[in-house]
Amino acid sequence: LARVIDTHQPLIETYYGPGRLISAVTILQKECDVQVKRVLLEWAKARQVNKKMQTITDLSRMSSSSSFSKLEKIDPKDLDILIGEITLMHFRSELYFKFIQRKIMADVEVGIPNANEKEKTLKLLEQL
Repeated sequence: LARVIDTHQPLIETYYGPGRLISAVTILQKECDVQVKRVLLEWAKARQVNKKMQTITDLSRMSSSSSFSKLEKIDPKDLDILIGEITLMHFRSELYFKFIQRKIMADVEVGIPNANEKEKTLKLLEQL
């Protein structure tokens, strides 16, 4: 999506005028959110995230060692891989949001001279 925005930003500025990038990004971001939600749900299902979280919760509540042995053990290496994947997803999403913010801020500075309109646009940016 970042590549699409980067590629089409000059076209948006040329044909619709500066300051209109936020409108295009808002539309694209809504569909992106839908698709990311689907991807994350499938990822969580494939990695059995809920099952692992429940097992960890159950393990933390156990006080007697006899009950502890009945529960399924979780391999710490599996958790490390899972945490690494979550960290990578978080890093990339933050990188994407910083990119979008930078592009829209530059577009707003050039295309919107009115201070009130700038504030409204920046509030829209925060809601993305």
